[in-house]
Amino acid sequence: MIEGNIEDLVEEVNKAEDGDDTQQSSSHKTNKMYSNELDENFEPLRDVLGESFYEDEDSSEDEGMPDYKIGGYHPIHVGEILLDRYVIIQKLGWGHFSTVWLTKDIKYNSYVALKVQKSAQHYVEAAYDEVDILDQVAKNWKTNEWKKSTMEYYKNDQYLMSRVEKYGVMSESSHCAQLLNSFIHHGPNGKHFIMVFEILGVNFLEIIKRYDYKGVPLPLVRRLARQCLIGLDYMHRMCQMIHTDFKPENVVICLRDEEVHEIHKTGQLTTTKMGKNDHIKNMNMKVAGTLKPAAPKLEED
Repeated sequence: MIEGNIEDLVEEVNKAEDGDDTQQSSSHKTNKMYSNELDENFEPLRDVLGESFYEDEDSSEDEGMPDYKIGGYHPIHVGEILLDRYVIIQKLGWGHFSTVWLTKDIKYNSYVALKVQKSAQHYVEAAYDEVDILDQVAKNWKTNEWKKSTMEYYKNDQYLMSRVEKYGVMSESSHCAQLLNSFIHHGPNGKHFIMVFEILGVNFLEIIKRYDYKGVPLPLVRRLARQCLIGLDYMHRMCQMIHTDFKPENVVICLRDEEVHEIHKTGQLTTTKMGKNDHIKNMNMKVAGTLKPAAPKLEED
């Protein structure tokens, strides 16, 4: 999981008066959405997986080796190139279904997050369903109806209104994760469905942990809850979907501007647990092409 990207948000919220909705806050993105239109052959993934569906990905710092097998995770490596354009730089996190990697898209010279699904057939089928839903999420924000809703929702939020005035109503107004690309990759453990997303930050559970499970400040809760409700309204009203797995682990906040700048400058995100290791940091930067050559040593007389 990514750490260290909520300090600015918390600091700002702590300065705000209780109930103030005009200060800046980071938007959230929802990353698991399910349609309410099911065919007769549909079998929920939780029924296929049983109790393992509820495994907590935060229970360990890594996914372990047992599931790197046929039907499991793809043994991805830093420096690996997928689809002749996505260069793997850094591991960002993992879950029961997939691993997530910071990646450089050399086609557009930009950075994205790759979600690499396990290769068992039911994971691949679930990924196809998820992409169908994400495709709808990625386009329905363009309607005039949603643009009007956005202006109404944002009218009392100085920061969000300033973004609308500068950029117009964008995909971020839906407060839902944006799928950029998807493809199939064949590896030693089978056929893996891979989804390409914008890079996002920590989930709400990590924020709860930051406060030692003793309660997140009410002003921060209000802001995050408000944006969650906007995202749910978008899904329900504009996309005709019902989110059936809405919980802290499945809602994440955006990266800070400093973290976005860090990624573009160094080619990595050092606020992750793996970013604390100097050897791994140097390897990531070398792959990203951002590692500065060491200064030559001067010979002594």
